Amino acid sequence: MRNGFSKLTNFENAFHRFSKTFAKKKKAFDGAKIQCYLAGMKSRLITPMLAAAAFAVFVPIVAASAPAFAAKSCDDNPSGNPKDALRLMDKVEAFVPFVPPEEAAYLEKEEAAASEAHSSQRFGALVGRPYYYAHKLHIEFASARELLKEIDGVPEIVGIKMRLFIASRLPFQFSNVRSSWDAYYWNDRGHMISVHDVRVLTEDVIALAGMPGFYISCLAGTIDEKNR
Repeated sequence: MRNGFSKLTNFENAFHRFSKTFAKKKKAFDGAKIQCYLAGMKSRLITPMLAAAAFAVFVPIVAASAPAFAAKSCDDNPSGNPKDALRLMDKVEAFVPFVPPEEAAYLEKEEAAASEAHSSQRFGALVGRPYYYAHKLHIEFASARELLKEIDGVPEIVGIKMRLFIASRLPFQFSNVRSSWDAYYWNDRGHMISVHDVRVLTEDVIALAGMPGFYISCLAGTIDEKNR
């Protein structure tokens, strides 16, 4: 009897230890499930919160730009129009030195000859001349100016689509202006423009490069309003 009672007691003790261990593991497992659930909830909550935050930032930006598209005429669009672009170009180009006509003629003739001969030596000598980069910049300004005048010559009231067609060439042309401006001031060995003016004028050139997008958007919006 004593042996049987001892075995039974040992069994009860073992069962009791097993029950306690199982309860601990179950509690830990339930805790892990709760953590996973909470983590999932956190993920599901954070995603819309981030979206809402992004939307909250985006709305003021759209609202701020709305007046630009509400202009009665795209020629009055404060974010970008041909007349403002022309004025900005005139401001920047005024700081670029005048290239003597004989020097301009030589640069064009020599560049064509160097290109035809595939001569890097002649081209290297050409870009080393003091007026080379200023001359290239003046050419890009002239091309952009002609394009803007071409747009301005089309009456907006009857030629929106034609204006859009011409304006589609503006981003490429203004990109050329920006590249030529960068090349000019990086190679301005005579330091004809002060560091302060370079900073201000570079900001103007960057603003100039952004104008076509606003102007084209305004023209597209005008077409959309007419089709309603």
